Amino acid sequence: MDYDISINKVNLSTHIINEIKRIDDIEGKRIHDLSWYVGRYSSDDVVYTLNDKDEIVGYLLVAGISKQLYKEIKSGKFDDNIEFDSKYFIPKSKYKYIDSINILDKYRNKGYGTKLLYEALKDNNIRVIAVADSVGGYNLAKKLMINTGKTNASKIFEKNTEIDKNTLIIALLAAILVMYALFMFSVFTGFR
Repeated sequence: MDYDISINKVNLSTHIINEIKRIDDIEGKRIHDLSWYVGRYSSDDVVYTLNDKDEIVGYLLVAGISKQLYKEIKSGKFDDNIEFDSKYFIPKSKYKYIDSINILDKYRNKGYGTKLLYEALKDNNIRVIAVADSVGGYNLAKKLMINTGKTNASKIFEKNTEIDKNTLIIALLAAILVMYALFMFSVFTGFR
């Protein structure tokens, strides 16, 4: 069977929430009413949609979270199966939580989950964390993220794409030293 697959990065909207819920309902992943999705997420949250032609057949949802929640997840104190206060969701935060990924069954085991995660991790200057509570989630996360801990039933994965100022300064100094060394080499050898 031929698929016409594309991945789009979109902000959350009512249409996208309805599509996420539709996929979750088909796959039996979450049994929540629409108000749960609307109350938990913001239009500033990002969704990577997996599309076959014009139909959304999968998604990966990345939610902005507080630094406090990020630390709680990383420490293993957080359990994704419990409800938590929406005040922890901060849409424009540099701390991101891969809250959910779901792909319709006939599109699974074709590498699309990896492609969705790869797209989400390409953003710069963010810290991303995920809790893998299924075999599929674990297998996906270990491909592109670092296993940094565990809870009783889940593994915690992290990816930091932030560039801190010290690293940037060291990289710039190293580049200047290399350029100086090349200049001195050309001066003393006459090599141009």
